[in-house]
Amino acid sequence: MKHMFFTLLSCILLICMTPSVAHAQSELSPQNYKNSKPVFNPQAARNVASNIMPILPNDVLEAAPLDRISKSTVNKIYDQCISKVPPRFTPDAHQYYCTCSAAATEATIKMSELKELQNRKNWKLGNKPFEKYVHEVVMPCIDMPVDDMEYVSCVSYRGNDWRVSRVPQYCQCVSKLMKKHVIEMGESEMMIEWGDQTKFYLSPLDALWNSGTYNRYKKQYSEQCLGSYMKKDYLGRQ
Repeated sequence: MKHMFFTLLSCILLICMTPSVAHAQSELSPQNYKNSKPVFNPQAARNVASNIMPILPNDVLEAAPLDRISKSTVNKIYDQCISKVPPRFTPDAHQYYCTCSAAATEATIKMSELKELQNRKNWKLGNKPFEKYVHEVVMPCIDMPVDDMEYVSCVSYRGNDWRVSRVPQYCQCVSKLMKKHVIEMGESEMMIEWGDQTKFYLSPLDALWNSGTYNRYKKQYSEQCLGSYMKKDYLGRQ
């Protein structure tokens, strides 16, 4: 009797489970697997941009007379820029860059060009609005931020050469040379790094910070400034 009961129970369970198994197998079929959407889409991630870029995805951009960017749009660009401090930026550098870049965008970029910049696919070498934005907006606004960021980075770096006698003055020397360097060579270094298709950056400035040439010059200037701010006792004794 007990054996018959368990046999009957097994049959009932088998009947109940069969549709579920069939459904699961159907869900895992090659056809459904082919049509399924990935949980993470790396291609979609490549459309992400830094908040310092003038991308307003939720706005309908309407030009002012003469294809100028309206004041309200400029204000939105500034608000978005100032909403979050990007990596490496100090608060002062961030405030300066957002104020400067918003003003430069209003003064030099046309609304038709801004519309083209809304699509990240246009952020490439050879695209005139993108190259114009880098040349007319990014570069004129980056000298002071580089000076401030490199100074703060240097002062807070615990791996500075032990022979440095006056860290603030030494770091000021490095930051001033980097400021001069970025004015003279920053744009070419930025665009060369940005053009490397094997790498992905949220903004052209991220490309500059990671440029091998930029960082080699930074190391060179650090060694150069060390000569002026080196301890007299090379053994590190007081």
